[in-house]
Amino acid sequence: MGTVYRARDGKRRTVALKVISPELLDDRVARWRFEREPKLHLPHPNIVEVYDSGNIDGYPYFAMQFIEGKSLSYILADQGRLTPEQLLPVIKGIANGLDAIHKKGIIHRDVKPSNILVDTTKKIWHPYLSDFGVAYLTQDHAIPTPTGVRAGTPRYMSPEQAKRQMATPQSDVYSLGVVAFEALTGRPPFDGAGDTRVLEMHQQMPPPSVRAFNPNIPINIANVIGRALAKDTQQRYRSAGEFALAFEKAVVANPTQDRRARTAIVLGLLATVLVVLAALAAVLYLNLQRDTNVSEVDATTTALAAAGIISDTTVLSGTVGLEPTLEPTPTETPSPTERPTARATAPPTRTPTPTVLAATATPVPPATATLLAP
Repeated sequence: MGTVYRARDGKRRTVALKVISPELLDDRVARWRFEREPKLHLPHPNIVEVYDSGNIDGYPYFAMQFIEGKSLSYILADQGRLTPEQLLPVIKGIANGLDAIHKKGIIHRDVKPSNILVDTTKKIWHPYLSDFGVAYLTQDHAIPTPTGVRAGTPRYMSPEQAKRQMATPQSDVYSLGVVAFEALTGRPPFDGAGDTRVLEMHQQMPPPSVRAFNPNIPINIANVIGRALAKDTQQRYRSAGEFALAFEKAVVANPTQDRRARTAIVLGLLATVLVVLAALAAVLYLNLQRDTNVSEVDATTTALAAAGIISDTTVLSGTVGLEPTLEPTPTETPSPTERPTARATAPPTRTPTPTVLAATATPVPPATATLLAP
């Protein structure tokens, strides 16, 4: 119904300026709807705010909040489809906005990805409902929808809208269910050759399961969307908020494979870190034990040297070679007057040759002591 420009208002704010299309200036119904639209943008965190409206040179306009982000249709064109976890804040936010307008008797009638703006600059996406051009106000019957004209977009239109029946809050729930279906699968539930065939599908064909096009979606999530797409309004969720709550419970209770994969990656990284820390702890422990052993050997040899038992020490591969300072005991010489007594002479014993562990500057005496490191 109009063209949107990026502009600045008198307060130097960046705004989205919507101006009616020139070909609609003489269309009484279209102009009436355009001039009424700013009044339907209720103050709400999930509805695009309208700052100002007016008329310049016969052209109606209104200035809206400029959203730093993208439309959901642009995101889907870029990414193909979303995970349930990515879609959850979008469904919750738009459902909140729909519940707010439904309480005021307003039916949007054109909920679709291009009318959902998403602020992707935030860690958790924040969605906004926009474009109330074909919205229906239940209390206002001044200019009803002309006979034979369907309000909405065929791909996202509820069965009752396709039959030209009066739209209800459940009609917007159906359209939001179509949006969820497309976001999770990359395609709407009904898509045929021409709008007429698509409208017939909405009226006659049971909706397919999202698992038919994305087997990774858990069955509980598929069932929630299936209920939102019920042909009978009484079988759908009573409100958009009820639909969003059921969708959230299903997502939390049934994490998708993408979420499980991310969890597995995190656990794997955590296990790797623990293994590295354990290895470092083992190395530090071994180094500490080695330093303790050397200190004990040094303390022992120092004590022996202080007692005069050893004179020098040399550590070689963990073995300490000790050089004794004991002087040989002199042999006793018999007096000349004593007669030697015959004694049995034992065969000479061979003194084993000691093993020299470390060369020293002085000759090593026959008796050598060796102290092994504990």
